[in-house]
Amino acid sequence: MLNWTRPALKTTDERKDFLDLVALCGLPPDSYRVHSDDERTCVEADLDDPGERSRAEQALNRAYERAVMDRPAGPTSLLDLLDVPAPGRASADGEFIAIRPGLWAGHAPVAELLRRLDALFLRAAQDQGAEEYALPHLIPWDSLRRAGYVAAFPQHLTACYSVRPDLDAVEQLGEAVTPAAAEEILEPQGLCLSPAACYHVYPLFAGTSVDPGLLITAMAHCSRRELAWTPLPIRFHSFRMRELIFIGSREQTLAFRDRQLERCQDLMRAIGLPCRIVPATDPFFTSSRDVRLHLQNSLDLKHEIVARDAQGNDFAIGSANFHFDHIGRAFDLTADGKPAQSSCMAFGLDRWAHWILSHCGPNPANWPQPLREPLRPSDLDTIMAD
Repeated sequence: MLNWTRPALKTTDERKDFLDLVALCGLPPDSYRVHSDDERTCVEADLDDPGERSRAEQALNRAYERAVMDRPAGPTSLLDLLDVPAPGRASADGEFIAIRPGLWAGHAPVAELLRRLDALFLRAAQDQGAEEYALPHLIPWDSLRRAGYVAAFPQHLTACYSVRPDLDAVEQLGEAVTPAAAEEILEPQGLCLSPAACYHVYPLFAGTSVDPGLLITAMAHCSRRELAWTPLPIRFHSFRMRELIFIGSREQTLAFRDRQLERCQDLMRAIGLPCRIVPATDPFFTSSRDVRLHLQNSLDLKHEIVARDAQGNDFAIGSANFHFDHIGRAFDLTADGKPAQSSCMAFGLDRWAHWILSHCGPNPANWPQPLREPLRPSDLDTIMAD
C-alpha cells in the first residue's frame, strides 16, 4: 500500500493541476485516491511491490513540485457575478448522455441550445466584420508543432492512426476484436484531432502580409484528452468551439483583445448567471511549466470566463488570449513590415450548454433572454454593444 503525503497545496489551481499531474505518474486509473485539504495533500494507491511504490513516490514528488507555483499578484477580476441569484429551476443534467469518460451525447434541448449559442457568437463575430471559415476536425501534426502546441500541451493531443497499406494488414484489422490486437498493424498519419479552431487558420496565411489585419471566425469540432475526467459534462474529450481570431499589428491586436473582453462583460451581464472574468493560465505540465506560467501571469496574456453551475462547480467556458508575435514568427506572418501579432477569443459551446441547462432546465422559455428565441440581427445591439 502506498501512502504518500506532503504539505497542503495552497490554491485551487495548484490542487487542480496536481490532480491532473497524478494521472501522469503511471498509477493504474482505478488504483489510487487523492486527498487534498487545508492541512495536507495525500495519495493512496494499491501498490504492494516495493519497486513500484518507489517509482510511484518519485513520480509523485515531481508532480507535486510542478503543481506548486509562485503566482505574482495580478490584475483583479474584470467582472464578478458569482453572487448573482441563480434561477433555482430543476437541473437538466439528464439531457446529457454519458458514452464514456469525456464523451457525451445530448437530447434535443442540448442540440437546440448548442445551435442558439453558436448563432449568438457567430452573429457577434460577423457584426465586427469577421469572415467565417469552414474547418476540418483533423489537423496536420506539423501545424501544431510550428504553433508550439505540441511543446506546450502534449498531454492534450489525440493522434490519428490508419491501417498499413497492404492486404494482409487490412485482413488482420478486419479480424481484430480489441484495440490492442490492432496496434501492430496501424501506423501514424501525421494528423491529430484539432485541439482548437485557430490552429487551422494560421497556416492558411503562412508567408504572407496580413495588412490591414485579418479577422476570421470558425466553429470547429475539437479534441483535448483531459487527465482527470468529471462525472458531469464539464471536461470533454470531444467538444465544439466557436472562435474569433485576429492577426495584425501589435496596436490592432491589443485593441481587438480589449474589445472582446469588454463585449464579453456585456454578454455575461445579459446572460445573468453566476460567473466571472479573471486572469488565467494554461495547463502547462512539461519541464518548461514555470517559465510559461511566469510569462502568462506577468504579461497578462490570458483571461477566462469562469462559470459556476448549479452544483457549485467552477470551470472555464471561454477565454481571450494574446500571443504577442509567437504565431507571426512561427508562420512567417507580417504586419507593418514586422512579425504579426495575434489574439483569439474562444467559446466552449458544450460547457456553455451544461452551465445554462444546470441552472435553467431544458425549456427554452426559461433560458437567459439572449437565448430564448432564435437570434435576430437586431438583438446584438442590446446584447453585445461596442
